[in-house]
Amino acid sequence: MSGYVAATNQLAGKAATVYQTAVALTPTDNTQIGPFSAFYVGVTGDVTVVPRDSVTPVLFKAVPAGTLIPMAVQGVNATGTSATNILGLG
Repeated sequence: MSGYVAATNQLAGKAATVYQTAVALTPTDNTQIGPFSAFYVGVTGDVTVVPRDSVTPVLFKAVPAGTLIPMAVQGVNATGTSATNILGLG
């Protein structure tokens, strides 16, 4: 297998991230439920997240179904979130 590095379990020149946990997230305002290293959106919509080490929410508009966003977050706000089947990954 060309380009495969067995010792690191990564393709040569490509960083691979492996998440060990996946938690279904129910959007709720003002509640820290993380931290998570990334989040996954299962059903298309807007997602308002609270980045790790921040109190200022960030709105991702029209996130397509099946999108993985590698952003550290501490929670997903109900206000502004219309996407569903959101998973926190860590």
